[in-house]
Amino acid sequence: MALHGLLSTKPPLPPVALAFGMMALVACGGGSGSAPASPAGNTGGGGTNSGTEFIASAQDVAKYGTWSAVDYSIGGTNPALGSAHMGPDNAFSRRIFKSASAVPSSSGYPVGSILVKETFTWQNGVKTFPATGGVFAMAKRGGTFNPQGGGWEWLALSNDGSQIMARGGADMMSGMCNACHTSAAAQTGGSDFVFPHPFEYAAAATDFANYRNWSLIQDTTTVSPYLGGAHKSSDSTAVRRIYKKQLLANPDTAQAGYPVGTIVVKEIQQNGAVTEITAMVKRGGTFNSANNGWEWFTLDPATTGIMARGADLMSGMCNGCHSLAKTSTIGADYVFKHPLDPFNH
Repeated sequence: MALHGLLSTKPPLPPVALAFGMMALVACGGGSGSAPASPAGNTGGGGTNSGTEFIASAQDVAKYGTWSAVDYSIGGTNPALGSAHMGPDNAFSRRIFKSASAVPSSSGYPVGSILVKETFTWQNGVKTFPATGGVFAMAKRGGTFNPQGGGWEWLALSNDGSQIMARGGADMMSGMCNACHTSAAAQTGGSDFVFPHPFEYAAAATDFANYRNWSLIQDTTTVSPYLGGAHKSSDSTAVRRIYKKQLLANPDTAQAGYPVGTIVVKEIQQNGAVTEITAMVKRGGTFNSANNGWEWFTLDPATTGIMARGADLMSGMCNGCHSLAKTSTIGADYVFKHPLDPFNH
């Protein structure tokens, strides 16, 4: 099934949902904060710097795509998202970029630090931002600016990153940017109004409920040569069905692979009864870093409850077998090719 066929009938995103996409996590765009007056001095990157206060310019963020990408996630992985940044929509991913100076110390991020967040989906195979904008930033302005928000300034950027469309401090989005980012320090690895990146997503039993309502990306009785002795491979009549929770989870970069939060479930049916359910979840963070952050699960065929989970499930057999799928001719990022996956087929 082509990606065009999967997306061409998708209805337009409602304006209210799009507006919510600007509210929190890395940048709270869409506010009406006016541009500040520029003090004397220049950073050389376009922004102005009085020594203790940094006022970012469009030039400072225009090349954010060349910065280090420190996080890539999909859907509502971080509970702090709420309705922001299209968090509840499993069709949308988010990628975070950090400037070279954005290295925190025990006292927080230095003045001049910038983080940029893209929120996007895929339409007809093309990376697409929400209609009201999907690129936002937070810049550590410092000085006496926004003391309630740690000195951060919130920026809404044009989709190509070339213009600052709106900016502000405590007033941005009626204070929602400050309010949301205040909770960052409560999360392990978060500090100074910045959430932990990369984020680690520990799946719960509820994540696998109703998996049959997800996108079916393969339904086969063919015994793949890569199965080895797993997944009832000795039974040539067993039906193997693969479901993907976020159909538009895209392993679009070799380094990051699939976004954190991606979930794939395999169901084995024999003689009309489900006899085995396994799952893989892109947990990310520092989890199972030798195998790109994947966590492996066995689920109860009767209830879909979690029976076992871990990085080295089945004495490492999951890691070993799925490592074959790192090869582009076989799969991508530990996930084997499936004919109805728009990005890995």
